[in-house]
Amino acid sequence: HDYTLFLTKPDGTQPNLGDSWNGKPLSVLERGGEYFNRPDMLFAATEGRRGVRPDYLDTALPNAGYYVMRTSWNDDPDGLYVLLDAAHHWGGWHQHYDALGVILYAYGRTLTPDPGPFAYGSPLRDTFQGTPAHSTVCVDGKNQDTSPCTLHARHSGTVLSLVDASHAGYPGVVHRRQVIFVRPLAGADAYVLVVDRISGEGAPQLDCNFHLFPAP
Repeated sequence: HDYTLFLTKPDGTQPNLGDSWNGKPLSVLERGGEYFNRPDMLFAATEGRRGVRPDYLDTALPNAGYYVMRTSWNDDPDGLYVLLDAAHHWGGWHQHYDALGVILYAYGRTLTPDPGPFAYGSPLRDTFQGTPAHSTVCVDGKNQDTSPCTLHARHSGTVLSLVDASHAGYPGVVHRRQVIFVRPLAGADAYVLVVDRISGEGAPQLDCNFHLFPAP
């Protein structure tokens, strides 16, 4: 139930991590809110009509390796939301090669979607499960391996939040990504800064992919 709450986007849907669908499981949150006496879950389950607004914005599932920074909950679908996937465990067939991928939601829509199970059961599954299909860094056009990510730092503040993690997913190469989320202040717009550092040997081809939905 915490997973469903912590990862809920401002429109009430879930991110397409691995082979999960981006449904809107508000009934799950309502059941959890009532069973565990969680007013924050009830707030998200009813889009602000019941319960109490969470007194936190940033959320983390450190054992899974998912980190979310946001400006609002799902009572404001125009809020901003960014998720960093710094997974610590390989989940087998249903997990994608998506270490340090980011999902950005802003102003009513997901801007950098994860492919999820878009081609599940089709010949294109390997393509959409692979690293090039995710918003992360790809080395020599190949998939990452399944080694765990390492969290270096996490900061949660009223103005600025940060997640800093790395992944040694290619032989001799380490990708370190810092995601900095600056909330609106004194009339200034919020923004997200992504800093990538690649260290290692040789001269590999590096592709930093950000997969965007077409403009409406």
